[in-house]
Parts: sequence; structure tokens; C-alpha cells
Amino acid sequence: MLRRSGRDIPLTRINDVAFEQGIVDRLVGAGTLKISAASEQGTLTFVDIPHVHQTSLRINEQVRAVQGR
Repeated sequence: MLRRSGRDIPLTRINDVAFEQGIVDRLVGAGTLKISAASEQGTLTFVDIPHVHQTSLRINEQVRAVQGR
């Protein structure tokens, strides 16, 4: 409650966005989101993301828009 942390990844640094869903994840509508960025952290993994497939698609759309594709 007293501490908060975060990380911003510029869209221009994102190389790949992927998601994984097991059977239980699919039942509850969540999953794991993996974002590969050009940084020393490499791939960042976010677990229990609601609507992970739609989130992945939206991030990919934004990355493409910034890159001019």
C-alpha cells in the first residue's frame, strides 16, 4: 500500500507481443502477456491479464501505427 512501482516501454522499442492461455485461463478469460522490447530487460511477462488476446491485438495495432505500417 505504501509502495508503487512501474515501467514504461516506448512503443518504438517493442519487438514482439505474444500471449499464452491455458485451459483454466481460457475459462476465466485471462492469460499471460509477453512483451519483447529492445532493452536490457528483454522479455517482460505479465500474468493474469484480463482479455489477454484483445490486449495483445491492441498493443500490436499501436506498435504498427507508430512504426508506420
